[in-house]
Amino acid sequence: MTDRRSQYEGIDDSETINFTIPLEETRETVPLSPPKSPASRRAPPPPVMQEKSARVSDPPKATVSPGSAPVKPVMKTAPQSAKIDMEERDPTRMNDIVKVEFEDIFAEPVGSYSFDAVWRLSFQVFTTTKFWCYRILSVICALPLSCCWGISFACLTFEHIWCSVPSMRVFKVTIQPLGYMWSTCLQLVFEPFCTSMSLIFSNIRIVLKKDT
Repeated sequence: MTDRRSQYEGIDDSETINFTIPLEETRETVPLSPPKSPASRRAPPPPVMQEKSARVSDPPKATVSPGSAPVKPVMKTAPQSAKIDMEERDPTRMNDIVKVEFEDIFAEPVGSYSFDAVWRLSFQVFTTTKFWCYRILSVICALPLSCCWGISFACLTFEHIWCSVPSMRVFKVTIQPLGYMWSTCLQLVFEPFCTSMSLIFSNIRIVLKKDT
C-alpha cells in the first residue's frame, strides 16, 4: 500500500487539486479534493462582547427647558356640551306620534268636495297656525321647562346613584345568607322527600279492565 502523502508534499493548501478516480461499473470520473491540513483550519474568532453601560437601567429623566412652567394635568370641572344637530332634531324618532299633517286629519271623499279656494285656504291656515303657535309656546315655555326638567333628571340621577344602588347592594348582601340557607334546606330536606315520593308513585300501576 503506497503512502499518498508524498503526492501533496510541497503543495500549498490554497491551491486546489482535482483528480479523478475511474469507476469500473459506471465508467465515470468523480472529482476529489485533497484533505486540508490541521494547520489550515483556523478557529473561529471569539465573540465580541458589547460593553453595557452601567446606567442603562436608570429611567430617563424628564428635561424641562429653563423658563418654562411645569405642565399640570387638566381637571375638567364640568362636562362639555355635545354638538347639536340643527337639521335632524329627532334622530331616534321618539316623537313621530305627534307628527301630524293636514292630510292626516282632514280628507274629503269623492262627492263631498268643497271649493278649491276654501280647501287650499284651510290647508294654509292649519299649517301656519300650528307652526307659529308651537314657536310662540316654545319661546315662552321652552327655557323654564328645560330648567325644570334638568333639575328633575339631576335629582333622579342623584337618587339612583346615592340611594337606589346602595340600597339594592345592601339588600343583596343581606339576603345572600338567607338564600344560601334556603337552598341548603331544599337540598337536605325537600329534595330527598320529593325523590322518595316520586319513587313511591312511580311504582304504582293502574290497570283498567272492561267487563264483558
